[in-house]
Amino acid sequence: MKYVYLTLNWVFGVLFGLTGIISLVESPLGGACLIAISILLLPPVRNAVYSKTHKELPFKARAVSVFVLFVAFATFVGQSQERKAAELDAQKAEEQARKIAKARQENIDYFKAHKAEIISSASSALSKKNYQLVVNQTSKYLPTDDTELNEIYNRAKNAIDEITRIERVRKEKLDREAKTKELLAKLKKVPASEFKENKDLYQQLVNLNSDDKTYQQKFDYYSKQLSQQQEKERKEQEKLKREREARIAKFGEPPTQSAWDGSYYEVERYLERVANDPDSINIDGCTNVYHTESGWLVGCDYRGRNGFGGMIRQSNWFTIIHGQVIQMHDASAYSR
Repeated sequence: MKYVYLTLNWVFGVLFGLTGIISLVESPLGGACLIAISILLLPPVRNAVYSKTHKELPFKARAVSVFVLFVAFATFVGQSQERKAAELDAQKAEEQARKIAKARQENIDYFKAHKAEIISSASSALSKKNYQLVVNQTSKYLPTDDTELNEIYNRAKNAIDEITRIERVRKEKLDREAKTKELLAKLKKVPASEFKENKDLYQQLVNLNSDDKTYQQKFDYYSKQLSQQQEKERKEQEKLKREREARIAKFGEPPTQSAWDGSYYEVERYLERVANDPDSINIDGCTNVYHTESGWLVGCDYRGRNGFGGMIRQSNWFTIIHGQVIQMHDASAYSR
């Protein structure tokens, strides 16, 4: 094991030492870190230090030192690479600027030498309304700040902008007309009683055609109808809520139907109390809860043994108040 340890120290010591020497060119501080790691690893160096000082650096301390030096190496190399990348970018930007400046000066010189020819060609293209060609021919000579050239360029550029604007307006108009047609087709299928849907569609039409008073009037009409409908529904809900609260105050909470078999505990308890054979009672199904002036009303189908021991099937209505059946009615008393 000792020889393996020494071999690894030699291998990595030499490797870090050589790499450190090479790295000195790119990052002096990073290379110095690797050389320091090599010194900590190589056995001859450690032995020489020990012979002079009679002190040996513990293994854990050497391991921590190697780790710290390696992290420092990575940091210094990273900083060096960032600096080189920044310098390279600056060089590229400077080179690009020189190229642009050179091309700009060449264009200026060329324009000065061929001004009459360039102006004549641009004027001819302008008279033929070939505005894009004019812009292409003259834009690179604008740095000359020639008055005649600038006037031709501006006229062509303004003409292109106006054509673009007109085309945009035309397209917007076509899109608006197509969307309006689509919305009107939808409106034909919507009943007049559907206030909200009509209101929403007319709102879109108003947004598309702000100057059309008919759409605005329709929107206002359905907005008013919808508000009245919502107010009516609100009052109806409040009325139903008050009525329900009054019934609960008078009759107690409405009976709850079992999610298991659809029965009501109040009815089942009542039937078991009045039946000949309480254990034979089996409820087959019940209606929802209704209300009358007398209390909560439910109807149930059930089976049970009669006094002769035979199973019979019956249907009855039951009036319930405060969790108690107060009256049983014939099946014909109410219609389901």
